[in-house]
Amino acid sequence: MEIITSVSNSRVVQARALRDAKEIRSSGLFVAEGVNLVTDIADAGSIERVFVTEATAKSPRVAEWMEGLNCQILTVTDRVMKAISDTLTPPGLVALVKLPEIVAASPSAPAIILDGISDPGNTGTLLRTAAACGFTDVYLNACAYPYTPKVVRASMGGIFRVKPMIVTSEQLSQIDWQGRQLAVLDMNGKNLFDGGYDCRQCVPIVGGEARGVTPQLRAMSTLTFSLPMLNGVESLNAAVAGSVAMYMLAFGGGK
Repeated sequence: MEIITSVSNSRVVQARALRDAKEIRSSGLFVAEGVNLVTDIADAGSIERVFVTEATAKSPRVAEWMEGLNCQILTVTDRVMKAISDTLTPPGLVALVKLPEIVAASPSAPAIILDGISDPGNTGTLLRTAAACGFTDVYLNACAYPYTPKVVRASMGGIFRVKPMIVTSEQLSQIDWQGRQLAVLDMNGKNLFDGGYDCRQCVPIVGGEARGVTPQLRAMSTLTFSLPMLNGVESLNAAVAGSVAMYMLAFGGGK
């Protein structure tokens, strides 16, 4: 394995640039950081390049994982790893992963729409929950770009288990929802815990932290759900509300 000691190395410079959505789109690559996240990538063929520190490469788990790879593996110093990483505490393993070719289409599995979720942490958390609840088709309208480092980290591997489809309101209006009803999450809606709906019947829409669901998507929806709250609490964080709704629709009663 080649050892890289300079932060000016062209491959290091390329990896550092992949914090920007525009650069990710143009290069067709995104960054996945950390042993747990990187070794969890199901499709090893999607990995273009691996950067690993000497100490991490000696780990039995990492060494065994790297044996099955068919890509370029570069050993780097701790200083170079720090330059590549987007975190305060750099991991010992970073992978450059090929962007999947996903085209917006009618849902083939339980689906959710994220509408204006601009916070990367919330976007990643919702992708993680979507994967856990089986909401494989995730439509992102004006959200944080799903393949930036912060979103990928927050998804904790969920990004590799769902189909993130980046869409516009107009594209959403043209999709055949195959009989499913779009359901806005809003405080003025029907109590979701009353039951009667599940992820095979409706597509929940989670609005952004500041403005909620946009008027265009509200006009497309036929259902409005709310979550019960006590002690004078008026609302929840978008990631929390969306996660609770997905769990209720996927595993709740009343089906």
